[in-house]
Amino acid sequence: MKPASTWPVWLLMGGILFVGLLPWLIALLDLNVLHAAFRPFCHQEPERSLFFDGNQMVVCSRCAGIYAGLVLGVFFALPSQRFPWFRQLMFMALFLMGLDVLTQDLGLRPPWHATRITTGLLLGFVLAAWPITLLFKDLKRTRVLTQPAVAIVKKPK
Repeated sequence: MKPASTWPVWLLMGGILFVGLLPWLIALLDLNVLHAAFRPFCHQEPERSLFFDGNQMVVCSRCAGIYAGLVLGVFFALPSQRFPWFRQLMFMALFLMGLDVLTQDLGLRPPWHATRITTGLLLGFVLAAWPITLLFKDLKRTRVLTQPAVAIVKKPK
């Protein structure tokens, strides 16, 4: 039986990297004509968005954090294949983001870019690193199961 190929995982990682870097590249390259492309995914409210050289980013600060977290998740998924608490990290990320949204939307505080970016980073990291790590673990297990056993036999002297 042929060992499993890793190209689907690398393709997934490349896609996540592209998506994660896209809004940041658009902002840095001043390609704000692409605001409409991100409108279905983000409200793009100016008071909740980051600005570079006076140009509004194509996503709000929370979404920018999510996109940046996707990039971080891709890079940290590879070396750390032992991450048993992804599920707890996902619930924590969702809870913290929900708390951030709730306190902000109830008017208990103004939008703070630092908390919006941080909660987005955490969620984006888990959204990328968890599935990639699981895929690599699955590939590793598949390769171990499909590789033929090799016996080393020493000749008697």
